[in-house]
Amino acid sequence: MATNKQKYIKLNEKKLSLKDKLDAVMKDIAKLEAALLEEFAAEGMAKATVDGVTLWIDRKVWASAGGDMDGAVAALKKAGEGDMVKESINRQTLSAWVREQAPSKLSSPEEIQAALPGGLKDAIKVTETNNVRVRKS
Repeated sequence: MATNKQKYIKLNEKKLSLKDKLDAVMKDIAKLEAALLEEFAAEGMAKATVDGVTLWIDRKVWASAGGDMDGAVAALKKAGEGDMVKESINRQTLSAWVREQAPSKLSSPEEIQAALPGGLKDAIKVTETNNVRVRKS
């Protein structure tokens, strides 16, 4: 009878195999999507039904700051659209900084939180997750 460790390793191998298969399918889909978009454009169509399944072009328009975030923020505020502007904290950067504040690598979240400077102890929540990882020897 297989142990939990052995079962975990087998399932992880299966996951990786399925991920590789999915990646290959996604690449094939991306190639076909490009070809289909050209076909739709050439035929002047936005949708088609094949074998009872409808394919359609899902058009989305996206916008970004265009490289000048400060300029875009100022322009949005000047245009009366300042409610789109949000001050935020980069979670990855904050987590890295909090790990640097830990008294040791084995400190608990409570110990790390207690080691934070000044008013940050109450302003920042420190938690941890634990996962099992697999690596071939």
